Amino acid sequence: MTHDASLDRAPAGGIVLRWLVGLRWAVFALLAATLIADEALFGYHVRYGIAVPILALAGGLNLALARRVRSQQGAQSALVAGVVALDLVAIAGVLAASGGAGNPFSALFFVHVALAAALLPARTTFALAALAACLFAALFALPAGACCPSHPEHGAFSTHLYGMLLAFVLSSSLVAHVLLKVRRALDESAAENAALRRRAEEASRFQALGALAAGTAHELGTPLGTIAVLAGESQDDPEASDAARRRARTIAEQVERCRVVIARMRADVRADELRAGVEVGEAAVRG
Repeated sequence: MTHDASLDRAPAGGIVLRWLVGLRWAVFALLAATLIADEALFGYHVRYGIAVPILALAGGLNLALARRVRSQQGAQSALVAGVVALDLVAIAGVLAASGGAGNPFSALFFVHVALAAALLPARTTFALAALAACLFAALFALPAGACCPSHPEHGAFSTHLYGMLLAFVLSSSLVAHVLLKVRRALDESAAENAALRRRAEEASRFQALGALAAGTAHELGTPLGTIAVLAGESQDDPEASDAARRRARTIAEQVERCRVVIARMRADVRADELRAGVEVGEAAVRG
């Protein structure tokens, strides 16, 4: 079972969507709150005419997602990937309007890369990480001083920012890789535990069947023995006719067949029970 496939099933999809809505509110509320700080503390020229409509559009989309949560609809992988991609573009737009690459809140790109690694398939995760890196790099294409007067086209601060871009690419790739590995290991462990539970249930059923077979053999043993004795006496009775002796012999043969069948059934149940117990033990050792 792959982790992303679980998004397509309720209630997992609904839980993911609910947390995604909450995360988006937090991210865009933080961006909105920092617009004033960007201008007051960092000296960036904030273009509210660009940033505010982007945040308003993001809020409207999040309201639509919230309604989806209230209607108890799940979250498909494609929906989550699309939302993360839109968020990355929106974050880039707000950053472009409030400091560009020099805005320290460019670290919010990283949140969505980690989110993708936790929820989405590997290819989608690395595609979104590449999108985030490209959007971050695109912020460097802004004209020098357009919205970040302390970020000239050349100079030490620019070198620092380019280093931040490289660090982001490397760290986001590493985090995505590690989270995907951890998620895959957890999925495999969950699958092994589920298989172990199934084998334990099978062993329990075999044990119950073995008890039933033993009880059946015990209950049938006495009447079958009585029938066999009576059939033997009928065969040895000198006054019995040949037809009666043949019928008695047939009865004795059928009784013996019943005993063989019961013995075989008990042996098969014991073998299955032993095999199931061994499989459970081996799975427990591997776990």
